[in-house]
Amino acid sequence: MRSKIEGNLEGKLKFLPDSPGVYIMRDLKGDVIYVGKASSLKARVKSYFQPSSLSRPPTRPIERFIHNVADLEYIVTRNEVEALMLEANLIRRYQPRYNVRLRDDKRYPFIRITLSDPFPGIHVTRETGEEGVRYFGPFVNTAVARQIVKELTRIFPIRTCDRILKPSGNRMRPCLNYHIGRCSAPCADRISAEEYQDLVKSACTLLSGGKGRLIEELQTEMKRAAEELKFERAAKLRDRIEAVREMGDHQSVISPSADDEDVVGIASQGDEACVQVLMVRDGKLIEREHFFLWGAEGAGHGEMLAAFLKQFYSEGSYVPGHLVLQERPDDEAIADWLSKLRGGRVQIHVPAKGRRAKLVEIARRNAELLIEERRRNMAASATENPALIRLKELLDLPSVPARIDGFDISNIGPDHAVGSMVVFEKGEPSKNWYRKFRIKTVEGQDDFAMIYEVTMRHYRRVIDGEEPIPDLILIDGGRGQLNAACQ
Repeated sequence: MRSKIEGNLEGKLKFLPDSPGVYIMRDLKGDVIYVGKASSLKARVKSYFQPSSLSRPPTRPIERFIHNVADLEYIVTRNEVEALMLEANLIRRYQPRYNVRLRDDKRYPFIRITLSDPFPGIHVTRETGEEGVRYFGPFVNTAVARQIVKELTRIFPIRTCDRILKPSGNRMRPCLNYHIGRCSAPCADRISAEEYQDLVKSACTLLSGGKGRLIEELQTEMKRAAEELKFERAAKLRDRIEAVREMGDHQSVISPSADDEDVVGIASQGDEACVQVLMVRDGKLIEREHFFLWGAEGAGHGEMLAAFLKQFYSEGSYVPGHLVLQERPDDEAIADWLSKLRGGRVQIHVPAKGRRAKLVEIARRNAELLIEERRRNMAASATENPALIRLKELLDLPSVPARIDGFDISNIGPDHAVGSMVVFEKGEPSKNWYRKFRIKTVEGQDDFAMIYEVTMRHYRRVIDGEEPIPDLILIDGGRGQLNAACQ
């Protein structure tokens, strides 16, 4: 336990401003271990370092960071909403181990439209944040995103290529997509910039869930074209309206209103936490997604929801006008922040009864079932995997090893040594848990001392509850390395 605050840190705590902003906590190695935001940096940060907090043993993983803080930084912002936006960006950048965050480190696919281009293109990507680009998603997998792009280009022939085009005077040869009706060939000046921008605007409206609004706009445009005796264009618009109507017509209506809603439910069991998002567009359930969370042990649902919402919507996800939640998030600034992202008012609902309450219960129950399914799959995979069963028999283990940690040392010359840890769960590589260790205390090529340092550093974190306890530990080398690890 920590009994006092070091001088440098104590000095910073004395001069914290009474202003909104973001604070960044670092450990002795300089790694960012926690990021938070506050309406008053002075009040919030000092609350962590009260004598009562420092003297009692930490009971939750999130409380442990107080005892590991060696340095503090802060960034003052104009208001709490701005602080919230910055906090979300910094958490995504640093992935601090004491923040509640999305469990999967993989990037989910998005659909991107390059609005800054003279003739914007539409693509599937896993990278977000580029200026002048609008993102839609995330989607469950790349196949879903690509299928949506395929359907969109059938209705709105937007280019999917990476050609660099000028506002006019493009003289390239049209590709196959033009000849099959999936591109309007702006590369060959086969469409005006104004007409092309109308296609892009319609695609963005449809991707944002505004199907009903888009149909109304297309109908108005069709009537105008007919009145101006532009019958060929009116016919194209008529066909486009029918194609838009066909998209998603198999979906059943679950809301009498045409409002867009995201319904968010959460469940937790022990150190497992799962969030389920139901996406309702034009009164129809069009998609559902789930996310497991890291670092959620001991946190309340309101705290988990606040952390999830910041990360989910800061990644570029479409922000609907209504957010229906199981509990109110532990952050009053979220509604204002979401409204700023959307460019219009976002209402947060925590229903106790009625249609929305039933939807929340569906989302919560699905999240609960996903945790149970995950646990069953882990147990079943571990107990049914023939290789793991054989390993249990060879090593005379008390049970099948569901989690295995493996350590090795690599020497590149006399002055460059690195320790590595790999993890297998249920017999499969679990790359989220892979670690690299820069050797700090050993000079020369002493494998025994290096193995001792690496295993000691890692299992201190395990003892502190920061990482799971393995069922089996493998050390690459001979008896000397094994004895060093067992010290």
